Amino acid sequence: MRKITIDGEELLTRDNIHQHLKINLGFPDYYGMNLDALYDVLITEDRETVIIIINEDKLVSNIGEYWDRLLDTLKDITLHNNKITITITPAVSEIKEVGQDIYESRRSSWFEKINDPIRFQGSLDHRNYFEGWYFKQVSLGSGKVISFIPGISLNELDPHAFIQVIVSPPVETHYFRFDVSDFFTSDLPFEVRIGKNVFSQKGITIDLNDETIAIEGKLTYGPFKSIDKTILNPNAMGYFAYIPKMKCNHGIVSMDHSVDGVLKYNEESLSFNRDRGYIEKDWGSSFPERYIWMQGNHFERNGDSFMCSIASIPMMGTSFTGLIANLVADGKEYRFATYNGAKIILALSTTDGVDIILKKSKLTLEIKAHIESTGNLKSPIEGRMAGTIKEGLGGTISLVLKEEDRIFKQLFTRYSGIEVVGDFN
Repeated sequence: MRKITIDGEELLTRDNIHQHLKINLGFPDYYGMNLDALYDVLITEDRETVIIIINEDKLVSNIGEYWDRLLDTLKDITLHNNKITITITPAVSEIKEVGQDIYESRRSSWFEKINDPIRFQGSLDHRNYFEGWYFKQVSLGSGKVISFIPGISLNELDPHAFIQVIVSPPVETHYFRFDVSDFFTSDLPFEVRIGKNVFSQKGITIDLNDETIAIEGKLTYGPFKSIDKTILNPNAMGYFAYIPKMKCNHGIVSMDHSVDGVLKYNEESLSFNRDRGYIEKDWGSSFPERYIWMQGNHFERNGDSFMCSIASIPMMGTSFTGLIANLVADGKEYRFATYNGAKIILALSTTDGVDIILKKSKLTLEIKAHIESTGNLKSPIEGRMAGTIKEGLGGTISLVLKEEDRIFKQLFTRYSGIEVVGDFN
């Protein structure tokens, strides 16, 4: 594997950068010293090549907007040639001086992040911190559900980036570790890169393999369906989003969107043709000790979707049971949450799932979730991925929505993600 470093402290002009690339990567004598020539040379490169970028702020100062164009060219190359990898690494002195992580887009304010949870909410100088995105998609033609969880775990004992994979049926889980230096994220446009793997609002590119599994391919996403938001309720957590240092924060990125493309999973091809996807995320220090979570968006009507989370939330030396449930049916959103006065009438663990009844004003939502099989996923404890939870991927959810005693919506979905941690009775 070849490695080359582009250092903003040493390379002061665009010609310096092109000459540096030409000499160290063995470009031909006729290399044109411009972005088109760079693309033409690297797009067909068949050797593993890692381009490490440090002191990026100096590159911006040195060559201005040309650096943005050069970086965009390199990113585009990595999307089309999996032999090329980009890693952006901040200097330790830079982190201390700036007081923020270079990976974090400097264009995002705290308020902008809260309103747009897909963005990286943390910083690489956080301690005892985790952040993870949950990208789920269903291939109806293949009868498979596959979810990817890219994330970062920051603690003194075992700091690393990771990608978890869960596939069903049958349920299989896999955990891929990466160096923190392999983790890159930008806000506008949103993108998370871990090694050769890219997660964005436009889609994902996957290249993962070990002794047990190999997954590669590209998926394209359609427009995201966000949740209804206001100033008081900037994301799924409502006004709780404004409370600092919550142990676990939850954000819904897309209740539903289309998915197209192909993933090669070992020797099997998973085709996605106007299939459905869902994205959410969590960040903080630890998952709740006791919680229920479920999600499904393969109802009879495309566009209908549902998620529900009930958790024991620690706060100020005590705890309370928090609720977020969001149902989109026939284009209308029904929100049941602690912050809008909804109540949990029943939350009961069963031998193979959970029964829930929620009430808000005249509306009642009855939920029956059935777990068919589960797989082990790692979970954060004080930022370290040291816990284990079980997720069912491919379960069923039945919903009955009533106004007073009148049933006016009944929905059923398969291919659901379901987790029940701790006892509920």
